[in-house]
Amino acid sequence: GGPGILLWPWQDISPDVSHFEAANMLAMYGIWSADANSLDFDAEKVVTRRELARALAKLHRSTALAKPWIPLKEAPRYGDVPAGDSDRPLIESLIAWGDFAAQQPTFHPDQPVDWGTLNRWALALDFQPSPVLSQRKSEPLNRAECVRFLWQMLRDAEAAKPLLQLFLKAGSDVDGDARPDLEDALPWDRDNDNLPDHLDPN
Repeated sequence: GGPGILLWPWQDISPDVSHFEAANMLAMYGIWSADANSLDFDAEKVVTRRELARALAKLHRSTALAKPWIPLKEAPRYGDVPAGDSDRPLIESLIAWGDFAAQQPTFHPDQPVDWGTLNRWALALDFQPSPVLSQRKSEPLNRAECVRFLWQMLRDAEAAKPLLQLFLKAGSDVDGDARPDLEDALPWDRDNDNLPDHLDPN
């Protein structure tokens, strides 16, 4: 009960919208990436293949059954996701982890996605997406809808709990950076780059 609490500094989301909790929580978990140089969530913007791949890869890595990041080969898998693309490790790992169909030589990262795309990709990664995704598969998927489905999938999955039984106990160092948790501002971040280790493909 009571009004929602803003956890991420979105300027265009109010507590009474249906995606308020999902947008805030996924941003806090590091699963949904905010746009560079913007504090707007832009709820009606249609999600691109790049954005969906990035979010699903991080969602997968946030569950207890997460597979390890794949090592990148010298030649990129897709001609339109080059070696220097920051999303390349996430996109290529996502495809390698799941039961995806035969891949084309290009990924088309900036093309929009529909509800059916989220359904197919989620199933390929062994998530249990909402049945409504397949029922409305041809509809464009906007950000508000996307985060609501992703948040529900994370809540339905067994979320990763990295060594919580040791966390914040004397002598514990859960990330192995030689700094005790009780003195570590980033206890799940070995290289202290503000990105939790389970979300860092590098």
